[in-house]
Amino acid sequence: MRWDSDHVVTYGDDLQAIAHEIVRNDALERVRIGLDYFDASINRIAAWTIGARNTLRALLNALLEPCQVLKQLEADGDYSRRLALLES
Repeated sequence: MRWDSDHVVTYGDDLQAIAHEIVRNDALERVRIGLDYFDASINRIAAWTIGARNTLRALLNALLEPCQVLKQLEADGDYSRRLALLES
């Protein structure tokens, strides 16, 4: 996981990839997500809020992915359609 220079969780490919792994593996009930928000140079409440928002945004994006359809396309060997769904 990457943070910005103030240790605030930022929205990027790495955060999105982690969120997708959690959702795709149906692990929302098993995974505990902790947010690092400590830094004396910025407001702690703002840092926590920004990090929480970015984390929730990544999880929402992952939850909107049609996982069951993608798994079925994978099983059927329809990789072109699977790629088209992932890239849309």
